[in-house]
Amino acid sequence: MSDTKRIDAPASLLRALEDVKRELMRLQSLADGLVLGAALDKVPDGWQWDGAGWSEGRGARGESAEEEEVDR
Repeated sequence: MSDTKRIDAPASLLRALEDVKRELMRLQSLADGLVLGAALDKVPDGWQWDGAGWSEGRGARGESAEEEEVDR
C-alpha cells in the first residue's frame, strides 16, 4: 500500500472552477453561434471579420497574389 499524502482542494475553489468552466462553455457556444450566423448570412469563403463587418480578404476572389498586386 502507498503512503501517498493528499490535500483536498477547498470547496470554494472547486465552486469557482465550476463557474469558470460554465463561463467558458457559454463563450464557446457564443463563438460557435457567430460562426454559424456568418455561414447562414452567406459570407463568402476567404472574407474576414474587420470588427464592423466582413471584408474581402486576400485571395477571396480566387486570385493569386500576383493578380491582386496588379489590381492595386
